[in-house]
Amino acid sequence: MASLLEWEPCARDGLLYGVGAGTAAAFLGLFKRGSLISAGNWGFATFAVVGIAGKHLCHYQKAHRRARIRTLLGMKPAAQKKVAGFSEEPPADKPRAD
Repeated sequence: MASLLEWEPCARDGLLYGVGAGTAAAFLGLFKRGSLISAGNWGFATFAVVGIAGKHLCHYQKAHRRARIRTLLGMKPAAQKKVAGFSEEPPADKPRAD
């Protein structure tokens, strides 16, 4: 299990989200229904769904971050500053102080 978490960083996030949500769902199911088997089923199902969704969300965020970096690296420096919110030019209504 440790080697999986080392080689696949998003597996850690998905696993942690899944364990937390599954535990919460199991306890809520236990208190609501009172049946240990039903609560366990709900907990496991919630663990699986949230864990897979968490892993996919992590992969999506990493891909989006990489695309953003690739876009910024492909731009000219002035365009990078403009996208990032910085500008070398003063606002048009204020004169330059040369």
